[in-house]
Amino acid sequence: MGEPVLERRVHSVLTAARDTGIDARRMRKLLADAGWVRPAGEGREDAWELFDAVAAAPFLRSLGEGVSALELQERLGISRSQFDLLRKDGYLPPTLAGPDHKPLWDIQAGRAFIDSLLAGAKPIYLQLHDWSSIAMAATRLKVRPAEIIRLIEARRLTRVGRHVDRDGYDAVLVDVAEVERLLDRPKAKGLTIELFARQVGLRPTAAMRLVRAGHIPTTMGTNPKTKAAQRYLSPADVAAFHARFVTLRRLAALLGLSWQALNVQLGDAGIAPATPDGQDVGALYEWDAVEAGFCCRWPRAANVEQDERGRR
Repeated sequence: MGEPVLERRVHSVLTAARDTGIDARRMRKLLADAGWVRPAGEGREDAWELFDAVAAAPFLRSLGEGVSALELQERLGISRSQFDLLRKDGYLPPTLAGPDHKPLWDIQAGRAFIDSLLAGAKPIYLQLHDWSSIAMAATRLKVRPAEIIRLIEARRLTRVGRHVDRDGYDAVLVDVAEVERLLDRPKAKGLTIELFARQVGLRPTAAMRLVRAGHIPTTMGTNPKTKAAQRYLSPADVAAFHARFVTLRRLAALLGLSWQALNVQLGDAGIAPATPDGQDVGALYEWDAVEAGFCCRWPRAANVEQDERGRR
């Protein structure tokens, strides 16, 4: 009527389909599921089924940006198995879902989810044994990835890393030992082998070799979450280990020295790391060798004095 229309105010199903490049039948289903129009067969024909173009603009824009589950996994670096587990636990819901069409995801929302996990993360240039991806940590600890993610979201994990050579979900790294300490396992029989290794300063693989060879005693128990049989170190097992072995880190703490200075002094004294069954297990020493040629534990020194008094 003589007034210029500079912005579209009303869309029909047909014009919305044309503007977004989506098939008109699928567009009708998407709009009907979102409540913008009536389903096919209940309203007018597509060319005359109208809705507010301005109010629906964000919705239509999201349709153009929506991606399939496969594309979302590829662009966020999430494996299909991890994606399925996260979906079951309520993470990464689709932006659009309905019985008559494939679900679509907002890639920006997916990236925001990953960014939230990496907030404040420490850059990791070389992934040593302390760090593990969420997927690997969940596998090793026999828990669901969502349990680890909830710890990150609650800011209970103090060690969260970002692998600088990776992108997306796989770039999120956690300290497995810290995760295990924070998991709710009130019925655990003691420390797991991996957690024990972290605490005393051994490589987990070395600790496992020592356990298998019988040099570190363990106790069988049931994992309270998975119900699987699992080896733990009870307080008595830990005490037995410390009675026979001492790590370089622990001995340095006992003597008030840096481990670098102590390593030099032990070498000068001819004290070599223990090699049970000829295996290299790292900076681990037997107390018998340390006490014979370097220093003595106070409890042992007291026992020696008592023995000498008894002989007198």
